[in-house]
Amino acid sequence: MNPENGIVLVVGGTGRTGYHVVQELLSKNFQIRLISRNRKSAEETFKQDLIQMESVYECDLFQEAKLQKSKLESKKEIKSILDLAFEPSRKGLRVQAIVSALGYNYKSSDDSRIVEETVIQLLIQLCKKHNVNNFILTSSMCITRPYNFVSYLINSFASNALGYKVYGENALRESGLNYIIVRPGGLVGTQKDTKSTNYTIEQGDRSSGRITRATVAKIIVEALQAQNLPKKLTFECYSTKQQSREEYKPFNGSNLQPDNESSIVRGDHVKAKRIINLALLSFFVISLAFLYKRLF
Repeated sequence: MNPENGIVLVVGGTGRTGYHVVQELLSKNFQIRLISRNRKSAEETFKQDLIQMESVYECDLFQEAKLQKSKLESKKEIKSILDLAFEPSRKGLRVQAIVSALGYNYKSSDDSRIVEETVIQLLIQLCKKHNVNNFILTSSMCITRPYNFVSYLINSFASNALGYKVYGENALRESGLNYIIVRPGGLVGTQKDTKSTNYTIEQGDRSSGRITRATVAKIIVEALQAQNLPKKLTFECYSTKQQSREEYKPFNGSNLQPDNESSIVRGDHVKAKRIINLALLSFFVISLAFLYKRLF
């Protein structure tokens, strides 16, 4: 996509990763619409940069998704306040792509599911309704490995977030939209950390690593602009220790393979966490019994 082709709608733009995505889009002269929980938060986050944006729409996605959940499940037509964010501009520009940079939710499991799954389903429905055929989703590495220790830690502290990200990813794969799913490694840095480094692009979710948020933002925007990528694509990105000391290199996805039926994620993170918890509890009980026997 080229900046003159239309508008990019950014969701989660006031978050730590989303902020860098917005800044990168602005640096490439994209027309941006931002969905923010409240306008004051967007004003405090972006200050003068807000002037460069096409518009800001105030909407609490969490509450809106809760309201729309029953309609999503019944597959009824959605009438949402978010419809306004998809309307053409006064100059006739249309939304051509949506970028979701929503992150983990550290509240209850139900909240996490709404953020990671229901919101994505809602956005997919709106994309179809308004003929927006390009969706970039920020997901996470380890999503296909529910028994991985990192996955267990994330799901324990972030209310099964990886498990619900699975549902969000799969909903996008089954939507019929053109999409890019970016799975970064462990995200580091804040909104003030603008350092971008060299990185590795892989497919298959086999590795692990960390990567700066600014680097992920550059990858997302360059992937949005790339002309040679498959229309349905998933890839991971992370930086090795050596790469974290090297300068950023432009994104090159010429060797990336398109998604197919095997790309549907089937790992059950909720079940895996339950089994691991049971194994840890059993080990603890056995250890106590052994210690009791030795002492008494």
